[in-house]
Amino acid sequence: MTIDVSVSGTADFNGIAERVRSGLKEALLLGAEAVADCARGLCPVDTGRLQSSISTAASGDGAVVYAGEDYGIFVEFGTYKSAAQPFLAPALTAAEGAVTAAVLGGLGI
Repeated sequence: MTIDVSVSGTADFNGIAERVRSGLKEALLLGAEAVADCARGLCPVDTGRLQSSISTAASGDGAVVYAGEDYGIFVEFGTYKSAAQPFLAPALTAAEGAVTAAVLGGLGI
């Protein structure tokens, strides 16, 4: 079996690849912000400190969403004394469409 592949319009492909490469970090941060917005809405509120500590940051070739308060992990996963009240993991699932739109929009696709 023989498979032949030909590529035409490599200038277009190279331009698209460069646009993706140059805009990827910003596009991923836009997607992360969509998750952070959703997490802020899902976060249980007592004083509001945990909710207001939810942020995004660039990390290597990607982006992260995090809660800046030390006790955020205990709220997310619970302890032996208190039930979990997840807000970060469900936000990622709930914001899937918004993340896709933000990343594609940020890449100009």
